[in-house]
Amino acid sequence: QISSVIWEVEYLINQKGLDYSEIAIIYPYNKKKLKSGKVMYFQYMLRKALEKANIPYIYAEENLTNISKKVGITISNIYTIKNLEYKACVICQLEMLYNHTINDTTQDYQINDFIGDLNKVYLATNRACDYLSIVTAFNEETSDIIKLLIESK
Repeated sequence: QISSVIWEVEYLINQKGLDYSEIAIIYPYNKKKLKSGKVMYFQYMLRKALEKANIPYIYAEENLTNISKKVGITISNIYTIKNLEYKACVICQLEMLYNHTINDTTQDYQINDFIGDLNKVYLATNRACDYLSIVTAFNEETSDIIKLLIESK
């Protein structure tokens, strides 16, 4: 997926004429524990891929604002991007979210967890002013969140 994210960034720069500072890459979490017990450090892997592609980047931090000078693409998890806007956002690694479907509608916790993850995706999608790209291996058959996004076009 990271190669697809890099492709999206290069497309926005080369074909749409955006500046690096006008783009954000958003993902749910900096790292995630996999079912196998291993930990995937997504932010680290993304940083290395951006460096290899010679794409400058900065981290979204608490003191970053819309008027802050940005010297590269902003990379951020969903939590630190919440008050920022960009001309373009590339959202990736939605697979990190745990609740893509509701298996039992009689279980309130499943509904609440699904809505919580849906709200995270909503927050991320609303950071983009002009261009929004979502890079995911899921489709509308494997994720109700993706299904809702497709139906909302």
